[in-house]
Amino acid sequence: MSEESSVAYRPIFTMEVDGKPVIAFEANGLAEARELCSERWLKDDLAALASGGVPIYKTGAKLQVRRATDEEIEMYGDAERSV
Repeated sequence: MSEESSVAYRPIFTMEVDGKPVIAFEANGLAEARELCSERWLKDDLAALASGGVPIYKTGAKLQVRRATDEEIEMYGDAERSV
């Protein structure tokens, strides 16, 4: 068994802000992933980031979590390996 296959699998989730995917992350399950939507520190971090000069998060924006797509999982894995 390879080292990679012996690591416990944790599902990857994507958080959307007003329907736009902004972050992919690991969580033990959907309930844990959803808890992030209420975290003030995460909202503050997202509000400090911008895309095309527009803040990623503004107060009152709708945060949702869903399972990541295959493409998002692949990008997450690529980013994790490059760290």
